[in-house]
Amino acid sequence: MYDQEIETAIKKLPEDAKKEVLDFIEFLKKKLTSKKGENSVNEGNKFTKNPLLDISGFCEIGEMDSSQIDSEVYGT
Repeated sequence: MYDQEIETAIKKLPEDAKKEVLDFIEFLKKKLTSKKGENSVNEGNKFTKNPLLDISGFCEIGEMDSSQIDSEVYGT
């Protein structure tokens, strides 16, 4: 429904802003996935509650993209 408007708006952005848009899209995808799983993590065939999702957004961590955040949280 909004595909054309989004595409037009993104094309007008500078490259660094396009990267931020991509990071935000990844964030939204993860957020929607976690809502479907109700803050759960798949461990084998068993789902357990992920305590990190309960406190996500609790503090501001500055300007970091999603890969930098994952690196800090998971040590990858």
